[in-house]
Amino acid sequence: MNVNDAENSKELQQVKRLRFLDFLLGYRGWFTRQDLIEQFKIAPAGATKDIAEYKLLTKVEGSSCEGDISRNLEFDDSQKKYVTSDTYVPLYNLKFSSAISLLRRSNVEGSLGAHKSIPIETPIKLSNPKVEILSNLSRCIGSKKVAEINFHSANRGKSTREISPHSFFESEDKWYVRAYCHKDGEFKSFKLSRFESVISTSNKPPLESEPIKDDQWQRWVKLQIIPHDKLDSGDQSALRTEFDLELEECIEIKVRAAICGYWLSHWKVDCSPDGKTGEKDKHYQLRLANPETLYDVESAKLAPGFIEEEKFYKDSRGQSR
Repeated sequence: MNVNDAENSKELQQVKRLRFLDFLLGYRGWFTRQDLIEQFKIAPAGATKDIAEYKLLTKVEGSSCEGDISRNLEFDDSQKKYVTSDTYVPLYNLKFSSAISLLRRSNVEGSLGAHKSIPIETPIKLSNPKVEILSNLSRCIGSKKVAEINFHSANRGKSTREISPHSFFESEDKWYVRAYCHKDGEFKSFKLSRFESVISTSNKPPLESEPIKDDQWQRWVKLQIIPHDKLDSGDQSALRTEFDLELEECIEIKVRAAICGYWLSHWKVDCSPDGKTGEKDKHYQLRLANPETLYDVESAKLAPGFIEEEKFYKDSRGQSR
């Protein structure tokens, strides 16, 4: 390796570290020098140099070279860490798909480089949430802050409210945030594409909004999914091959109660007790073998056939609808 190659290699490595800092500021809301040291196995002096370089690249126009003021970060003496400034603007732009992919990985650093990957084709999304919505919500989670949101609901129209977000999940090519809604006094799931804006407030979330208090998120539901018995033997055999199932086996999975209705709809699983949903619509090739597991599951209202199931059991007891 010649001198120029060595210098280029060093520059690329520093760019990786700067992208890492930018990502932490944008999506966690803070970082410490120790983050760089642990993630990249560098010396404390090297980490200090990288932070200084990041501050220089994000310097507020007109500030002096000594003690540069960065538009993106400020040092919080009380917490001993660098926190995101109100004037933060990403140094490196990310698409929504890239940002959400990074958030899902445990080793963020390894996915920040511009590495050539195997081509993977996926359906084109007709709509994507704004990446700044994801960034601001993620920062609220990382910094444990209350978010003020402008949100469009199908039932209520546009509304402004405060939420305490704690998790993200995906269903049917759409992304959601799970959060405590201070207006309604309960945990709810919000579709990211319905957000108009998100502003991080200085308010600390109250105890009732802690994720541990979200019963539907903490509760796990055991699902038993089988090939639909309304299918002919050939279709059933094909499905058993697809899911690697023996004759009497089922797909057994555990899903959070807050999510399972979304995913059962995504998988097109017939959740009716009599199998009539699949009988009417051949798109439902799978059936939930234990629909009773959806009792007291809030998201079950989204599960195909769940409403029919409720009526079915009422009728079976001789109760009026």
